[in-house]
Amino acid sequence: MPAIDYIPRPDADFDAWQASFLDYAAKHAAALGLRDATLEELHQLQKDWDTDYDAAVAARAAWRAAAAAKQNRRASFVAALRRVAAQLRGTPDVTDAQRAALGLTIPDTTPTAVAAPTSAPHATVDTAQRLQHTLTVTDEHTPTRRAKPAGVFGVEVRVALRPAGEPAPTDLDAYLFVGVFTRSPATLIYDGTTPGLPATAGGQTAHYQLRWLNAKGQPGPWGQIVSATVGA
Repeated sequence: MPAIDYIPRPDADFDAWQASFLDYAAKHAAALGLRDATLEELHQLQKDWDTDYDAAVAARAAWRAAAAAKQNRRASFVAALRRVAAQLRGTPDVTDAQRAALGLTIPDTTPTAVAAPTSAPHATVDTAQRLQHTLTVTDEHTPTRRAKPAGVFGVEVRVALRPAGEPAPTDLDAYLFVGVFTRSPATLIYDGTTPGLPATAGGQTAHYQLRWLNAKGQPGPWGQIVSATVGA
């Protein structure tokens, strides 16, 4: 393990250390066996150091003051530029070509078409509470994130209840529409309080079908069926 250097690395700490070193060395030169020539050399080097160190400290302080003044000047300048730019952007006689030449943002007045979702959602089901399922929904392309894909409004959830051990239906018509949920997780309660869900589902298996919808209600593909038992 390398030894720790006794001479401090930061300039301010070094400045204090060297001053203390030379002060003690000069006062106890005889006891330390230091020659006058050695002390004279050190004192000359100390003077040179003091000159350059003081100049560096002053330059650093001047730079900080100049940087602060520059920031304040820029803030005032930017505020004036934004005021004039806002005037030019709002003036009908100023063309988009002129705005572009000025480096201004040209507003997009053509609405961007929203495409139907192309990916499918996936759900994990928490069955810790009796008569309750909590669905955490993610996208198949980002399974570790709850964020919906771009352009997606919510997730459509449908369920088919079947006796335990019976396979999930393959016919979509067998699945009841539960709702469209815009946030994850979504909680489904089988006690008669959730519209569309029966209050007598305890012990049965709930098979879920999910798909994304955009703001226009256009659907994406169905995800894989997810199944879980409703705790009685």
